[in-house]
Amino acid sequence: MSDKILIANDGSEGAAKALDVAIKLAHRLRAKLHMISVEELTGAPSTIDEVVEEEREEQQRCAQVIAQAQFKACDTFPEPA
Repeated sequence: MSDKILIANDGSEGAAKALDVAIKLAHRLRAKLHMISVEELTGAPSTIDEVVEEEREEQQRCAQVIAQAQFKACDTFPEPA
């Protein structure tokens, strides 16, 4: 068995369910859990300002996904004191 688990998380309901399973598995195996979330630019921006704005919005979305995952992991299995 591996001591590392990697999960992709796009913020969807399915990803949230997979994260729940991955958190429990990582805890049971005493493995490190790593998560990847990819920024996706939608459409075809025509100016650099549009690209910058879309990138900023995606970074905020990914930051929320990461924060929710961290909260869930710590809430499920808090660090020992």
